[in-house]
Amino acid sequence: MARAGLNRKTALATATVTLAAEAPDLDVLGEFKSRVFGFAHHRGFTHSFLGIALVSAVVVGLMYVIWRVRGRKLKDPNLPPRSVFEAYYSGLPGFTGFRLSTAAWGWHSETAIHVLRLVLSGALDRHPKLKLIVGHMGEGLAAMLVRFDKILTAEAPHLKRSVGQTILDHVSVTTSGLFTLPPLEALLAVFGADRVLFSIDYPYSSNRLGKDFVDSLKLPAADLEKFAHGNADRLLKLPASKAKK
Repeated sequence: MARAGLNRKTALATATVTLAAEAPDLDVLGEFKSRVFGFAHHRGFTHSFLGIALVSAVVVGLMYVIWRVRGRKLKDPNLPPRSVFEAYYSGLPGFTGFRLSTAAWGWHSETAIHVLRLVLSGALDRHPKLKLIVGHMGEGLAAMLVRFDKILTAEAPHLKRSVGQTILDHVSVTTSGLFTLPPLEALLAVFGADRVLFSIDYPYSSNRLGKDFVDSLKLPAADLEKFAHGNADRLLKLPASKAKK
């Protein structure tokens, strides 16, 4: 029953359906009062047409509360569909599969795929003024840009530009919680100083770590100004930042 389509809507489908099916047997708790009481109420109201509906509604309500509490605890309840999770992230020890499916890699690879789908569909050719901002040091796009051109551009004659050039024309990238120098150097080399923005990813990353990272950079003054705020001011049409004297 749990695999009849419900798991496409929630990762808790299996638990919800199983508990709802078993919940009417809670009448066995009457045995704790006395054997006679338990026997008198065994398969009574909880197994009636009205009782089954009420008990099932209570179970669904309980699982909804668990889902909300779990989502609040994890801060991001956006889990991959069950079929995706089972295909790519299941069978790993502890919570490593869950972490791999979300903040460690899953979210990042999915974001990169979304960008590539926008390119390959021709959407960015149809909307030449559209600008995208991609976080987490570009979600791996910089490292793969040459390969995208090698593999995909020849397969996409409907595009007005190469895949790599389309990405460079439309995508700006941010640090977004990744505060190490090697990926930043790669971004600057591939995307250029005009397309790389500083960001924190608060509350998931520390403001202090972000500030320390910026303070440690040995970039030319003009590039550092672009990185720290200039590119964001231009791209987001923010009021020009004024340095304190």
